[in-house]
Amino acid sequence: MTESIQRKIQLISSKMKDLHSFLLDERAKNAKLITDISTLRSELLEKDEELNGKNHYIMEKENQLVKMNEQNTVSVPEESLTRSHEIDELVKEIEHCISQLRK
Repeated sequence: MTESIQRKIQLISSKMKDLHSFLLDERAKNAKLITDISTLRSELLEKDEELNGKNHYIMEKENQLVKMNEQNTVSVPEESLTRSHEIDELVKEIEHCISQLRK
């Protein structure tokens, strides 16, 4: 009977060593994951700051574009007259070409 008890004690001892080894492995994995999380949080903060900077830059450029559009709106009538004059010249040239083709 002592032999049976001895085997059970050895089996329990072996299982305890396995569990202890497993526990140490899991603690090491946990520590690595905690480090990874910390690193990722730092990277996320950097990316957020970068994004905020780019958003600010975009807003500045949009404001500049709006101002440029407002300035160009004032000069559009002059451009329209020039454009209209160019179109008239093209129409005359096309009519001239057509008349040449008919001859």
